[in-house]
Amino acid sequence: MAAADRVITALNDFARLPIPQLEPVGVDTCLREVLEINAPPPGVELDLFVNPPDLCVLGDRTQLAIVFANLVRNARDAMPEGGRLRVTAVGEGELVAISFEDSGVGIPPDVLPHILEPLYSTKAKGIGLGLSIAHDIVRRHHGTLTVTSQLGKGSTFTVRLNACDRSS
Repeated sequence: MAAADRVITALNDFARLPIPQLEPVGVDTCLREVLEINAPPPGVELDLFVNPPDLCVLGDRTQLAIVFANLVRNARDAMPEGGRLRVTAVGEGELVAISFEDSGVGIPPDVLPHILEPLYSTKAKGIGLGLSIAHDIVRRHHGTLTVTSQLGKGSTFTVRLNACDRSS
């Protein structure tokens, strides 16, 4: 019964996702806060690279933290025997690309097209809402969420959001 309750709660939260309140968000600070709360376990090496350090996106800090935390947790889960998580954020003109690259098990090619769909999960206890919620949040921020993966080598999830000037 607890699993059914979790699914119902998650679906309700998904349906009530508020419209993002867009304001300047410092990428480095937001990522560091998420990584502190969702620290990778022993055996997972973490690299964080933000260039330039004062990168800023137009977003809802709380909602972006949900996206980043979900991507960090998924990367951690993909590396049960340890590995490396590389989080990078770089300016791409009018956009900021924030990537979460793991050295985990990778995603099978037949699964890859479905992982952003609601209720699709490959995890035994997964309910299939984490990535679909992350995708929806990014879309509501007028951004994109893409994934590349190779079996046995890992996956990279990249969020692209509109850059902003910290003084705006």
